[in-house]
Amino acid sequence: ADSSLGLCGCEPFGPLWEVFESDVSAGASLIRKIADPGSRDVDPDGRRVSVPAGEALVAEARTANVSEDAKDIWLGIPRVSMRLAKGQAPGLGEWALFRGSRVTPEGSFMLEGGGPGAEGVGTVAGKMGRPITRTQGFRSTVDRGALGQMQMAYQMERLTNRHSSEESAPGVRRPWLTLVFGGGEGPKQSITEERLYGGVFLGSGVLGAPGIAMAEIPDEDSVRDWSRDGPPPQRETQVHRQAVGLLMLY
Repeated sequence: ADSSLGLCGCEPFGPLWEVFESDVSAGASLIRKIADPGSRDVDPDGRRVSVPAGEALVAEARTANVSEDAKDIWLGIPRVSMRLAKGQAPGLGEWALFRGSRVTPEGSFMLEGGGPGAEGVGTVAGKMGRPITRTQGFRSTVDRGALGQMQMAYQMERLTNRHSSEESAPGVRRPWLTLVFGGGEGPKQSITEERLYGGVFLGSGVLGAPGIAMAEIPDEDSVRDWSRDGPPPQRETQVHRQAVGLLMLY
C-alpha cells in the first residue's frame, strides 16, 4: 500500500509570530505572549515587545476577515526547526495544527484538547525538548481541488520511482482500491465527490507520515546490511488536523 498525506481546506493568515511565552504542559495548552510584528518597540534584550497572544490573533483575524471566534482559528506549531523544515514534506511536515478553544481573561490563546505537549510537538521552555518559538494562524477554507492535486503529485512520484519502467508499459499497475481519510473542518467542507473513491472517512484528525510514502524499498536500502546497519529509518506516524490522506491498495 502507498499513502499520501497533505493539508486540505486551510490556509495561513497573518504573520509568522514569534512566541515569547507558552505553556503546553498537560492540561494547559496556552500560548500566552507573542511578538507584535508591527511594533518597533523593543525590550532591554533587543527583542520586540510581546503582546497577549489571544488578543493579537483575534485582531489579526478581524483584519483578514476571519471569524473572531477562537474555535474558528487554527494555530500552526512548527514540527521541526526552521532550518530543518526544508527537508520535510511541505505543509504537514512543517506544521502541526491545533484548533483554538477560547481566549482567557488575561488574553492568552487556549488550544483545544491535549495540545502540542500531548503529541510531543512543543515543550515547556527549560525542560528537555524544543520549546515553541514560532506560530502561524490558519483558517478553514473550501479547497475542492486538493485531492486531485495530491493524486497527481503521487502519480508523478510513482512514475519516478525505480519501478516506473515496469509500470509505464501497457497494462500499468493501478490500485484496486483507494481510500480517503479526512480530519478537520476543512476536509469535511472540501471533499464532495465521495463516489470517486472506494471509501471516504471523516473525523477530527488523520494518522500517518506526512507527504508521499511508497511501499517499495528504496534502492539505497535494498543493498543495506540490516544485520550491521539496522533497519532503514521510518518516518514518524503523527496526528494531522486540517489534513487529508489517500491510501492506495495494490
